[in-house]
Amino acid sequence: MNQPSAPTPEEAHWSLVEAAAAREMLAARGRWPQRYLAVYAFGAAITFIAVGLGGAVGIGIVAVAWPITVIVMQRSSRTRAVTVFGGRRAIAIGTIAWAALYICGLLLGYFAFRGDPWYWIPASLVVALPFILLLVRRKKS
Repeated sequence: MNQPSAPTPEEAHWSLVEAAAAREMLAARGRWPQRYLAVYAFGAAITFIAVGLGGAVGIGIVAVAWPITVIVMQRSSRTRAVTVFGGRRAIAIGTIAWAALYICGLLLGYFAFRGDPWYWIPASLVVALPFILLLVRRKKS
């Protein structure tokens, strides 16, 4: 049997260069979940404040802007081929946690703190917390 010959130093060099370029490309493509989570965290907080403090105008703006944001983000995420193992599952769990916090926060705010910025602004950070935690976790990996 013929043994494969060892690569020349030049071939080895170019193989390493190509491997580094492929790694960089995959790393760049794998950063999209960070932007995705940052947009959702920011959007969740702003949406919550707009609904709580914006009255009918705030609710109207959110009723139009939030579904558009979600649709654009979902379509964008479906075109991304690179993701961290378990990343989509983590985002789904984060979305469920966000929805539960959002509903509870809205109900509490509506009945107990209507129009009170001392409630709505800090509570918006609590509502956005699932996405913030996922973002921090993602940056560490």
